[in-house]
Amino acid sequence: MSSNKKALICSLLLCQACLTNRGFAQQQPANIESNPGSTPIASMKGSSKGQQGGSAQADFDSLIDLIQSTVAVDTWLENGTGEGEILPFAINGVYADAVGTLRFKMISNQSSALKKPLNTLPKNKKSHVRDSSDLRYISLPRLETAIRKRQLARQPLAPEMLTLAGLERIEYLFISPESGDLILAGPADDWHTRPVGIIVSLESGLPVFRLDDLLTLWRRKQQNLNPAFGCSIIPRQEALGETQRFLQANGDKPLDPNRHQQWLQDLRTCLGKQQVQFF
Repeated sequence: MSSNKKALICSLLLCQACLTNRGFAQQQPANIESNPGSTPIASMKGSSKGQQGGSAQADFDSLIDLIQSTVAVDTWLENGTGEGEILPFAINGVYADAVGTLRFKMISNQSSALKKPLNTLPKNKKSHVRDSSDLRYISLPRLETAIRKRQLARQPLAPEMLTLAGLERIEYLFISPESGDLILAGPADDWHTRPVGIIVSLESGLPVFRLDDLLTLWRRKQQNLNPAFGCSIIPRQEALGETQRFLQANGDKPLDPNRHQQWLQDLRTCLGKQQVQFF
């Protein structure tokens, strides 16, 4: 395991361990880079807002220093070279919201605006659905029609339907009132299923945008639920106390690089399993 990967795991453990301090390692979606390897990691440090006393309140300064010195060093505000910073957050887990990310732009001549990028491939080249693409287009009305035909014929949905043709993320949403078309667009790649059942991009390793993800979001909208959603990760109080004692016992001396893996394993053992609640 590389040192960067170890430190990244370490940062994730830190995010979980700081939960009862009402802090969360968060970053606004609009600031997330396309390359996951260069994405700033924002963490909580030194915030007293909402902290609890006793064993629930821990000092993670030494751990944070380790993360900032090994993970995406150039992206930390504290190092003077990036925008990653320490922010308090009220959600103990993951919070997804389009606010700050979604942007609307009106196009007067919509047909020509869509026609140009769609015709970027040479005329003699046929694009396969599993080919890598910087910008793949998915027409939702056409997808709905294709799904309906499969259902009427009692046929299973094709893999490219279930994975939205390998779409990694949605960068653009084209709406054409005249034609009634609704098009998702974004980078896409070939995909494969990992042993744990997660479908990921073959090249980047990122999860692909799945049809059931899209349907889940649509159903939330139809049910007039809160557009923001996520999960709360709640550790056990006794585990937090054990984690604090472990960090205090190991924080007075520099961490031996040869003991990174064992140190991370000991930290995982102290923190243990947490309860996850979805909303």
